[in-house]
Formats: sequence, structure tokens, C-alpha cells
Amino acid sequence: MKDLFILLRPHQYIKNLFIYLPLFFALQITNWGNLFRATVAFF
Repeated sequence: MKDLFILLRPHQYIKNLFIYLPLFFALQITNWGNLFRATVAFF
């Protein structure tokens, strides 16, 4: 279980959250196409 947790790389999630900032500030966070692309980029 510990190895699976390491593979998820939770220490990089904070950095990856910056992907959503442009969507938030452009008020496009509810645009499903852009949100999907940002989520794919997140992982």
C-alpha cells in the first residue's frame, strides 16, 4: 500500500493545482472541455 501511495506522487499535487488557476481567474472553471483538459494535464 505504501508503494502505491508513493506512485501517486502526492507531493506534486500542490504544484499541479497551478494548472487550474488560469481557468479560475478567466471564469472558465465551469467550461467542461477546458476543465477536462486541465484534469488530464494534472495527472
